[in-house]
Amino acid sequence: MQTATVQDREAFLRVTNDLDAYLDLCAKAHRKNPAHRDTLVQNAAALGYLGRGDEKIALLDQWLDHSPNDLLANVNRGLELLMQGRYQEAAAHYHYRKHMPGAVAQPPNMGSERIWKDQSLDGRNIILLNEQGMGDTIQFVRFAAGLRDQYRANPILNVQEPLRPLFAGSPALPQVLFAGQPVQAHYWIYLGDLLPRFCPTLDNVTFPGAYIAPPALPDPPKFPRTGKLRVGLAWRGNTIHGLDAFRSASLEGLATLRSAGGCEFYALTPNAGAEIAEAGGWVTDLSDISQPFERLAQVIAHMDVVVSVCTSAAHLAAAMGKPVILLLSVIADWRWGRNRDTTPWYPSMRLLRQRKLGDWSELAERAVVRLETL
Repeated sequence: MQTATVQDREAFLRVTNDLDAYLDLCAKAHRKNPAHRDTLVQNAAALGYLGRGDEKIALLDQWLDHSPNDLLANVNRGLELLMQGRYQEAAAHYHYRKHMPGAVAQPPNMGSERIWKDQSLDGRNIILLNEQGMGDTIQFVRFAAGLRDQYRANPILNVQEPLRPLFAGSPALPQVLFAGQPVQAHYWIYLGDLLPRFCPTLDNVTFPGAYIAPPALPDPPKFPRTGKLRVGLAWRGNTIHGLDAFRSASLEGLATLRSAGGCEFYALTPNAGAEIAEAGGWVTDLSDISQPFERLAQVIAHMDVVVSVCTSAAHLAAAMGKPVILLLSVIADWRWGRNRDTTPWYPSMRLLRQRKLGDWSELAERAVVRLETL
C-alpha cells in the first residue's frame, strides 16, 4: 500500500493496528524523500513503537547533525531517552517541548530570568507550574515535597484548576495557589523540569509514600458491603491526547473482565452512562458522585483495586497507594518504559502490556487472572 502523506500513514495505523506494515510505509517514504523532516521523524517514531529505540535515536541524529535546534526532532529524541529511563540525558532535548505549539506559557510577570537554576532556596517561595496533562501533574507533584524537605524551599503549586482542591486537601503536599490569590514568588519552574534534578535515571526514582489523600467519605449507597472485590474501572482518557486512539479502550473491548469471579465493577470513566447501558450494565455508573477530582479520589478510596488504561485515574489511584492494574497499549507512554511489569514510580501498580496493538480483549483476559489472585 502506498500512502502519500504523514497524515495518511497515521490514519493507516489507526485503521489497521499493523505496526510492521506502518514501519514499512514510513521507511519507504523516508527513503523516497530523505530531506523531509516530518517523514524522518515519523519513521523514527515507528521504530520506537516496535522497541527499536537505538535505531530511532540514530535516525533522529541524522537530522540533528545539520539542524541541531529542530523542535520536533529534539522532542522525539528526548522522548526516547525518557523511555529508556535516561532522564538527565533527555533534558537537553526534551526541553524543546516548551516551544512547541500549545505549550503552557510561563507565569505572567515572571520572566525567564526568574526560572530556578539551582540557586539557594532557603526559605524562598518557588512557583511550580504544570505544563502537560492531569496525570503528569499528579505524577510530578511529588517533587514539591522534595523541594521543601531537601532545599528548605517554600513551594507553591500553580496547577490545573480541577486539581487544586484535591492537592490543597492532601497534607503531604505544600501550598496550592488559587485564582486571584496574591503571592510573592522568588523563582518558578515547570514541574517536568524537576525530573532530571530528583531522578537522573529510572534507577533513582523512589516513591515517597501515598502523597494524595482525599477527604473522608462514608460508604454511599452505591457501595454496598457484599463481600466482593470492589474494582474501579477506567477505560478511556482525554481525547485531546495525541495518542488517545491507541491508549484508550472501549468498554466492549474489556468485556472479558466481567468473568472475574468475586468482583464488582465501578466506572471511574466520566460521562459513561450510555456506554455502560449499551454494554449490559455490568459496570456501576458513578458519574453522579465521581467528579470533580476530589470526589473521584473519594470514590477510589472505597475501591479495593483499580483497573485502568493510561490516564489520570491510574495516576491518582497509585499516588493514593491503591493497587492498580495498568492496561498499556503497545504504543505506551515513556514513563512506563519497555518490557517492565512494575514501575518504581508507583510500587502498588502492575503493568500489563498488549501483545498486539489494539487487542484489548486478550489484555483483559490477563487482568482477570490477576484480579482472581487478589
